[in-house]
Amino acid sequence: MESVLRIVTGESDFNKALQKFGKSSRIHSALNEAFKKLYAYTCDEKGIRHSLVDQPESPAGMEEAVFMLGACAAFVSYVIRKSSAPGAAAAPGEG
Repeated sequence: MESVLRIVTGESDFNKALQKFGKSSRIHSALNEAFKKLYAYTCDEKGIRHSLVDQPESPAGMEEAVFMLGACAAFVSYVIRKSSAPGAAAAPGEG
């Protein structure tokens, strides 16, 4: 999620990149806020983005892993399609 936004917006911080993308792509504020909260969940929940070398069990299980795989794939596809739609702002270095 973070990498695709960095590429599309040129911002290095996820929240700044999401804000910039939301404005330039005219995304509904509630949807943009949902993206922000989903990313925040991955940062908070042990086992989603960070390995659990020192913990035998994670509060996040296979169900969360499968959900996040689908959600992140959908987000990346959405950002790519939205940023290449007619009238979309050019990515850094383009246009």
